[in-house]
Amino acid sequence: MEEFIFRVSAKILKLKATVCINQQFIYSVKILCFRLDELLHIMKGCAENDASAQKMLYERYLPYALLISYRYVHSFENAAHAANDAFVKIFRNFKKFEIRDYNHVESMLLGWIRRIVINASIDYMGRENLISNNTQIHNDG
Repeated sequence: MEEFIFRVSAKILKLKATVCINQQFIYSVKILCFRLDELLHIMKGCAENDASAQKMLYERYLPYALLISYRYVHSFENAAHAANDAFVKIFRNFKKFEIRDYNHVESMLLGWIRRIVINASIDYMGRENLISNNTQIHNDG
């Protein structure tokens, strides 16, 4: 059993994520909430293409993205590629993210990240020909 541990410390809160692989199965990711002002600062930096803010967002949400991506691509290596593709899309389109409710900023951000990671994982599967051939219809006649 291989175990991958990602830990990133913030000044006040810590993100602790443990991704364990046991016979090609990833489980156990724990994400803690951030202070609102810290999260807004990071989001503002990402919208302005600030590399340090992008790095902080990437380090904090990479384990979350890996877990979601793994559910679609079924291997850690492919999940890592798809999650990285997703973060490229996230950073390119961060200006499009709009905050509608300041009481639920992080949950809105997580939902937005989740949707992009899912789409990036599906795109990765198609690009790498990982989609099952079971969906093809054969005409034998």
